[in-house]
Amino acid sequence: MKNWKKNKKAVLGAIVIIAIFFVWFGARTPLAIYEWGKFKAKYFNKFNKGAVAGLSITKLPVPYHRQEHSLSCEIASLKMALGYHGISVSESDLIGFLPFDATPKSKGVWGDPYKAFVGDINGKMGITGYGVYWEPIAQVGRVWKKTEVLENGTPQDLAEHISEGQPIIIWGYYGRGKKLSWTTPEGKRIEAINGEHARVVTGFVGDKTNPEGFVVLDPIYGELFWTTKELLNNWGAFNNHGVVVYAEDPVTISAE
Repeated sequence: MKNWKKNKKAVLGAIVIIAIFFVWFGARTPLAIYEWGKFKAKYFNKFNKGAVAGLSITKLPVPYHRQEHSLSCEIASLKMALGYHGISVSESDLIGFLPFDATPKSKGVWGDPYKAFVGDINGKMGITGYGVYWEPIAQVGRVWKKTEVLENGTPQDLAEHISEGQPIIIWGYYGRGKKLSWTTPEGKRIEAINGEHARVVTGFVGDKTNPEGFVVLDPIYGELFWTTKELLNNWGAFNNHGVVVYAEDPVTISAE
């Protein structure tokens, strides 16, 4: 009985802490979304029941991989998407195909993530390293599989691709999503987000024409469930960009 009382107090204390957490940070912040997603995945096991609130789940068995470098989320996400299509390739091999921009961060000047990885992949976010956007990742993926950049995507686009067996890497952020900006040596202005982060969308809940939520593989946190609204709040920071990885081999153009 004493142990039960102690456990009961611990449970009630945990509930109070969680409630305070959500009140303090706000349920819409990425940090709260992460924690709530992990809580649901751990205690409600939503992803393996076949239904959520009476709705069907369509989910691809994408193998999980935790990123091996502090800022290698994009490469880790590509590795997971390729793994679903039977391609076993290491992070180091993928990184070998990725272009890097060695421009040091100095006086508002830095590299171009639209063309290459900016900074040190083992660096500190926004200080010594940043990341890379969709086109360079798509180019690396094309070494093994057909890939396409998704621009201004919608929840319906994601659900349609999942239905057809195509995982999608999406760009968003973790933390508070503070905006950053700098100029490349060529004078191009870069609008960025502190905490830029890539993940793989592997499933959706409900009908593909109006999905209620999505299953997301995060290369740091593992499998999460986000409502459609939660996903859009995060994904929208990068104008709903992503990379679709297909089962088909890459198209090769022969020289005439």
